[in-house]
Amino acid sequence: MPGIGVEAAEWLASRGVVAVGNDTQSVEVEPKEDREQDGVVHQILIVKNGTRPIENMKLSELSRAREYEFLFICTPLRIRGGIGSPVNPVAVL
Repeated sequence: MPGIGVEAAEWLASRGVVAVGNDTQSVEVEPKEDREQDGVVHQILIVKNGTRPIENMKLSELSRAREYEFLFICTPLRIRGGIGSPVNPVAVL
């Protein structure tokens, strides 16, 4: 499965990126770079840097329209004590 690896996660985090979105099941590349470690990219993004991964986004329409700049709005469910949620991502062109 396509995704990002450790080097890309560290690069994004070093630049202060607050969210990373993709249109696959996981932001993390599969097979893993290091089969002995699980979820390393998620650990770098979420735990160490507070960067939120947003997975399973429908990006085909933006790609087809060649829209690369837009206002991004992400509305997660308000779950007290939650650590994850389905979201409603919106791109305002």
